[in-house]
Amino acid sequence: MHTNEQTSAKWSRGISLVEMLIVIAIIGVLSSISVVAYKNVKEKGKETVATSLVETLNKGTRKFGHAMWELDYPAELNDATEEVYLLKTLQYRDASDPSTGAPYVRPDWIPLQSSSTDDYRLYWRGRSWGLLKPGEAGAGLLVDFDGSDMGTMQSFPAGFELARSGR
Repeated sequence: MHTNEQTSAKWSRGISLVEMLIVIAIIGVLSSISVVAYKNVKEKGKETVATSLVETLNKGTRKFGHAMWELDYPAELNDATEEVYLLKTLQYRDASDPSTGAPYVRPDWIPLQSSSTDDYRLYWRGRSWGLLKPGEAGAGLLVDFDGSDMGTMQSFPAGFELARSGR
């Protein structure tokens, strides 16, 4: 049997330099694995949010088509002006003569435009919405992950006209 004095002496000697280096190496390997895993999870989460926004826009576009007319509007990949106009069409609600189901997309969402290949962007494909992922060229509505594009109601100029087929 060990006495308390022997046990105390054994633990008070500390750990060797080799043991310390092994522990540091293990911590380093685990840290690098967890950082890579976190980055992958974070990027997958962003893609999921962006895909959900595309589905929301396409759902609103289908509802608009059932209530009003099909949106068959030319696409321009280098400019997001038509995306803004089509989004406003889906967000519009005439208070004096509201259409059934309008607005078709939340009117308090005002995304910025972006053509940066670093961003997720929502773009109009001619009859539906698509997603441009980082690394892909083209302009569209910026998918903002911090919520700064939410909260302000969309404003419409007097005499705003809804998008129709063609320009």
